[in-house]
Amino acid sequence: MSIFTIEGSVEASQGAGDRDPAGSNGWPDARSISSEMMNFLFEERTCSARDLQRMLRDRHPNRSQMLADMFAMGCLLHFQGERSAASMLIGQVFESVRGDGEPEYLSALLNGISGNELRLACEIAPSTELRELCDRARQGPAREAACAR
Repeated sequence: MSIFTIEGSVEASQGAGDRDPAGSNGWPDARSISSEMMNFLFEERTCSARDLQRMLRDRHPNRSQMLADMFAMGCLLHFQGERSAASMLIGQVFESVRGDGEPEYLSALLNGISGNELRLACEIAPSTELRELCDRARQGPAREAACAR
């Protein structure tokens, strides 16, 4: 079920404060979503790890999961502020696919890591253990401390 539709939602914009008529879910009415927000919601992001995942599967079918895990770990280390270790891991993954004719994509992905680390780590489809680390990192330090006990 869709909360809103694309058709007519931008033209019928009434302002950001409008809510659904019943006020039951607290979400803005579809007519109140600005064109900038609609573009953000539906644009194809340059900073996405999905193409990297495809490149890894195509070029390294037997090692794609290991390389995806390396990229995810690099993103997690970057999120934690370990830039040098993150650069080493991510650089090794990029070296494995260099030559696929995608230098602009890899450059854009590298430039877009900051602030997107956890999303990118999950987009690459890492192993379950690394996905769980991403989930814990999203929940913050209190959750990390509880898991360490």
